[in-house]
Amino acid sequence: MKSTLKPSLLLIAAFVSLLTGVANYFLFRPYILFFKWLNIEPAKSITVIHNNVYIFFNGYFSDIAWCIALCLVTKALDAYKCLRSSDKIFILLTPFVSEIAQYFSLIPGTFDWLDILSYIVVIITFNKFFSLCFSYSSSAEPNVSCYFLFCLLAR
Repeated sequence: MKSTLKPSLLLIAAFVSLLTGVANYFLFRPYILFFKWLNIEPAKSITVIHNNVYIFFNGYFSDIAWCIALCLVTKALDAYKCLRSSDKIFILLTPFVSEIAQYFSLIPGTFDWLDILSYIVVIITFNKFFSLCFSYSSSAEPNVSCYFLFCLLAR
């Protein structure tokens, strides 16, 4: 399915996605360095009864929101004809490079395979609906799914 959305709407959606991720951090992880740097008083952390819901919002939701924003900006820049295919791939590799840099302690943070899996799911899902930078036939979908399931199980 081809996207017919205007690039300006994609950029607004990206901004909303980033704000959602920041709000999530503010509610679930209010003591991060970003808020200290902005001199924002931490909010009282939200307590969630169900542990899996808490883990999702505390550890993954903001990363997913950031990756969605990255995909939206990439698609908007592509609509403006500002990017080559190699540029799009380079941009979409950013979250993976960030995780690898965390693994080798080049930047602060905690490496997590599930972050990488969530980035993969977001990018493949976004590509399926908006045709970001690669296409594949429907016969390749099970192979891609099996590969990512293998990566998750190898964790």
